[in-house]
Amino acid sequence: MEDEEPPYPQRRRLPRRGVVLGVGAVLAAGAGLTLLVRSQSRKTDASDARRLAQETYAALRAGELPRAVDLAMKARALDEEAPEPKSAWLHAVGLSLMESDGDGAKAAGFVYEARKLGLRGVELAFATLASAVTMRNDHYARRLVKQHEEQGLANDPFSAFATGAALDLDCDPEAAVESFVMSGARWQDATLPPLRRARSLIFAGKLDDARRALDELGSPSPARAALSSVVERLAHPTTPVWVDPATVVDLPRSIRPLAQALLLGGEANFGIDAALGDVDSPLVALCCAKLALAADDLSSAERAAEVARQLRPELAPAVTMLVEVALLRGDLEKAEEVAFASGEGLVVSLVEAISAYEDRRADDLGRVGEQAREAALDGWPLLEAALGLLGRRELPSQDELKKATDARVPWADVLSVDLALAAGDAARANKLMEKWVDPSPARTRRRDRAKSLRGGTQK
Repeated sequence: MEDEEPPYPQRRRLPRRGVVLGVGAVLAAGAGLTLLVRSQSRKTDASDARRLAQETYAALRAGELPRAVDLAMKARALDEEAPEPKSAWLHAVGLSLMESDGDGAKAAGFVYEARKLGLRGVELAFATLASAVTMRNDHYARRLVKQHEEQGLANDPFSAFATGAALDLDCDPEAAVESFVMSGARWQDATLPPLRRARSLIFAGKLDDARRALDELGSPSPARAALSSVVERLAHPTTPVWVDPATVVDLPRSIRPLAQALLLGGEANFGIDAALGDVDSPLVALCCAKLALAADDLSSAERAAEVARQLRPELAPAVTMLVEVALLRGDLEKAEEVAFASGEGLVVSLVEAISAYEDRRADDLGRVGEQAREAALDGWPLLEAALGLLGRRELPSQDELKKATDARVPWADVLSVDLALAAGDAARANKLMEKWVDPSPARTRRRDRAKSLRGGTQK
């Protein structure tokens, strides 16, 4: 009987070793493919990180700080080790701290992170300066500037920018201008260095130079418009300027307080605290005081001058501003307190002269004037007019005193009232005193005298 064929074909058995080799080949191929995919992914990530780093610098050039920080963080997330994302992150975050964020705690962490990334030399110099500026540590910032100069580290646009910011913080605007010029020359088409240069020129009182620096920017922007308005308000206080309140919050931190101060005295009065809460230098507070004074907001001017003096007690212009504003408010007592505490010769001479006039001490008034001349001080511009009202010189004219009042010469408004009272013109004196808002002993005495004159006339 023939053997029957099995109903199903029999499977061929492969040797066990062949199975193992086959599986190994498959796994090896898979691993190789995985490594290849990972390698390609790393290359793609590295390429994307470099591209994002380049976009970061383009955003920084345009002054778009929040966008620059976002791009730099994404670049670092893709490639933590490459130098381009590290540098982009460093410069984006450092500039943001100085010009946008202003967070002291973040500033301290910023330096720690820069060290952890292995950044050294000029990049670490930028980080330490940016941190000191953000924390408003003026003396430390100045020491860093000196140290970096000795080490030859202030030689790139970013460290030069941070150096300028440190010098502004240390109330040396003319030196800051030089650093911002250097930064702008090495960072072509960037908006931040020219803006900061213009701001430093404003602080230095070089308004024409500031105007020219802003004209060089070419394309209009809210930041440029705000600084241009600051220049015009300081140069021509009576000239109307306009700032869009909606754009103020998006301005660089170095410009925001000045734009807010431009709103003082107008319908959109944000109050001086909104400006002073954001200052990055005593010079900013002092400039806010000048802008408030130009807007006839004496209360805000005094507050801003106080902040400038608190930030930098030895800043002579802040003391002078505070004394002059106190006198414009009729507060001789406060002016004397600030002047004598400061020891500044100019303001001491000023309050001594006005005090002598108030006490009708003509001989002392003349002596104060002589001492001011010997010390080469400008002295009180109205000293001769005051001596005239005390009977030692010719009486000043109302026109002369009006011009002095319009120019905000201290105590000019008081002398105008005294001249009217000396002529027995109580109506004119009262008309002049209508502008007095703040009470003071000196003003009370004159109001009482005007009432006395009216009573005598009626009798």
